[in-house]
Amino acid sequence: MNTKISLVAAALAATGIGFQANAQVLEEIIVTSQKRAQNMQDVPIAISTMSGDELTRTGLDSQRSLAQTTPNVVVNANSYYVAPYIRGVGTQYANPGLEPSVATYFNDLYMSRSSSGMMSYFDIERVEVLKGPQGTLYGRNTTGGAIRVITKDPTPEFQAGVALDIGNYEKRKYDFYVSGPLAENLMGRLSGSHEERDGYVKNIVGGPDMNNRRMGMIHGKLLWEPSERLSVKFDFDWTDKDDREGPANVGLFNDLPGQVGLAFGGVGSGGHYETAADYVGGQHLEVGGSQLRIDYDFDAFTFSSITGYRYNRYAGGADLDATSAPLLHGFAFRPGEQTEDYSQEFQLVSSNEGRIDWLAGIFILKEEAEPRIGLMGASIEADLGFPGAYIAGKGNIDIESFAPYAEVSYQLTDTLEVMAGARYTREKKKADNTFFITTIDSANGIDRPYMMVAPTTADDFKFSKTTPKVMLTWRPHDSTMFYVSYSEGVKSGGFNMPHVATTMPAEVDNETIKAWELGWKTEFDRLRFNGAIFHYDLKDLQLQVTDIAAGITSVQNAGKAEVDGIEFDVNYAFTDNLVISAGAGYQKSEFGDIPNGQLNPLCAAVYDGGPDVPNGCVPHPLFPAGLGVATVTGQLRGNELPHSPELTGYLQANYFMPLGDDMGDLMFTGLASYSDAYYYTADNLYKEPSKTLVNASVTWTSSNGMYVVSAYATNLTDKKYNTHKAPLS
Repeated sequence: MNTKISLVAAALAATGIGFQANAQVLEEIIVTSQKRAQNMQDVPIAISTMSGDELTRTGLDSQRSLAQTTPNVVVNANSYYVAPYIRGVGTQYANPGLEPSVATYFNDLYMSRSSSGMMSYFDIERVEVLKGPQGTLYGRNTTGGAIRVITKDPTPEFQAGVALDIGNYEKRKYDFYVSGPLAENLMGRLSGSHEERDGYVKNIVGGPDMNNRRMGMIHGKLLWEPSERLSVKFDFDWTDKDDREGPANVGLFNDLPGQVGLAFGGVGSGGHYETAADYVGGQHLEVGGSQLRIDYDFDAFTFSSITGYRYNRYAGGADLDATSAPLLHGFAFRPGEQTEDYSQEFQLVSSNEGRIDWLAGIFILKEEAEPRIGLMGASIEADLGFPGAYIAGKGNIDIESFAPYAEVSYQLTDTLEVMAGARYTREKKKADNTFFITTIDSANGIDRPYMMVAPTTADDFKFSKTTPKVMLTWRPHDSTMFYVSYSEGVKSGGFNMPHVATTMPAEVDNETIKAWELGWKTEFDRLRFNGAIFHYDLKDLQLQVTDIAAGITSVQNAGKAEVDGIEFDVNYAFTDNLVISAGAGYQKSEFGDIPNGQLNPLCAAVYDGGPDVPNGCVPHPLFPAGLGVATVTGQLRGNELPHSPELTGYLQANYFMPLGDDMGDLMFTGLASYSDAYYYTADNLYKEPSKTLVNASVTWTSSNGMYVVSAYATNLTDKKYNTHKAPLS
């Protein structure tokens, strides 16, 4: 990524944000990761949290940048798919028949689609990253963990703010918020953001530049508190993204062998900031939703009802051969991928009195999805034998999930506490899938009707699974806690949708995890030191694979794997004005026995057409003699899991400087993050080199807190790196 310099200016009400003289002393961090408000130091799980102000100061504006301050986290970004990996567990490609292994929550609402990571982190209270399987409290699709984005609540007094963010590549970002009372016991908050940026990847064969950005977002929240016992909160959000951002439109494959398009006179990309795309489909994404939360405090417990609705709509296309040759293009034709989620959760949470704490709940989800994708280009036309032909698939997915859960903690002594919990998940997925061929031969005035290749088929995927958790916590001192836990998690299986490649499995089994963790949390005056040691046993991993001949990416189960690791975060306030934060993680991942894993799927070997075909290459009807494609299988034992760097870490410094004489305050922030090299695919062929990224900012706040001006830069060293790699088609 390029270095970006931005200037942010904001005007706040007199009651708005202002730095205090002791702003840099370590403050209590309140989280709600365990369904109740708690000091983070009292929560016996590995959790990283960042406030909205901290994210702004460090230039981290979405899920794609969380890895810079969270050890053992990698975020893969491809087109509108944003795929976080926590401790080596994640999902690179989650089509509508499957979901990510790391769940994302917007406030209390589960977001089933990978596009949730595109959301801007403007006007948020904090982000919580929960590491390890969260199978009891959060359920299915949390084998890797969960990411919770918590927005700011309405305020009882009037507040308002505007911000202008100006950067290179003609970047313009406009933000606003307004908050305050609307009526007696009723408060509201409305925020919005609009961002535009020119593309910085030049299309060397003409056409528009790539990786521009056009995105807008609106978020609103109402809070009604008619009594001390009753609270009603209503949220709604809407995001629209229409641009050419995303590596699927860039083709940064200049370091990989065998760009087949070159054999047909095509031109390949010449570097990290160049592309040779002959087809620019663009990407259009619209997501939104609403949620209603009702809390009523009884004397012994709190009852909560959370009702949610979310939708996701995507359409777009990409040049899959990454050259200027019209070889293979992919597209999601409008309405493209459509998903609607309806959810209901009921919770009972004890009031934390006595030796027993407990919580119980029921979660119900219904999802409806309609994926529609297609492939076109010279290779498809050659395969099918007539011009203008393309192949496409469409489908319908219905998902029903029902899950009761409970946790009980008992204080054995003043220092020892034991906890046990479990969640029972019963789920059903029903799929209808159609694979067909059609043509648009407008040059010859022919409108051929589609030809059905595979008739509409229906299939059901059902499972029930109990995911337990047990934990022992020891608090030898008020400021020290140790815990040891065993937990299990499940990622729902499902379907590759639409299923247009006959060599790929239509159905995918559940992914499961068993996790052991030993953790500690300590805080002494100016020092906070938290960490964990963990071991994972994974079974039936859902891995992305590519059918080169068909140009299709799908998911297959891949046997067993293990991950072992350690991580820590430390914060130290050297003075009232200077805080140094650091974190590091080490992990070692390894596949078990997988005899039929996909290996070296890209083949450009030269052969003479004889009986001995090197490297498993097979001829393709379109390709000249001497070129071929192959999907080769082999043993993956001992390979590293994708997106699992051994060492990650960060170092951050915040220095607060009062200017005196009513001149306001300055905050200086510096952040350096490091990641070891890691692989994108299970065959360990596509590798991302190690990298170090450096961000810096300086922020001035007026003495009355009404004005804030900030200048920041991300990637100061202009480090070139990739966010995604995949086999070429």
